Amino acid sequence: MPKVSIAEQYKYATNIMKSGDFEKAEIAFKEFVDTHSKHELAGSAQFWYGETFYIRQLYEDAAAAFLDGYQKYPNSPNVSSFGSETFIVIDMVGESSFRRSEYGLMPVIALASAENALSLFVVSFPTEFA
Repeated sequence: MPKVSIAEQYKYATNIMKSGDFEKAEIAFKEFVDTHSKHELAGSAQFWYGETFYIRQLYEDAAAAFLDGYQKYPNSPNVSSFGSETFIVIDMVGESSFRRSEYGLMPVIALASAENALSLFVVSFPTEFA
């Protein structure tokens, strides 16, 4: 991470993401979150950290990153995205793989807001609402 302001470090990480180098973006966002966990941009950085896994189809890592974001940054502008992205990943991979993880399925369900749960229900069962 370059030795610049915190906002510039965040911009640096997002530019890497935009360039399509998702492995390097993963490292940059992880470093940002680890270094600036109390900064107002940390929640957004955590979200994009999760997206680096999601884009590469590393779904269990993505779900873990989104769940961490939901738990650590409840006031982040991305808080609703953390919950919905976690549900989408579980739906894609199947809940059985998450019951075996350290995070388990129940905490994810407990953390999702009613609004996210409804939107995810519609996404999961689109023919029911056609």
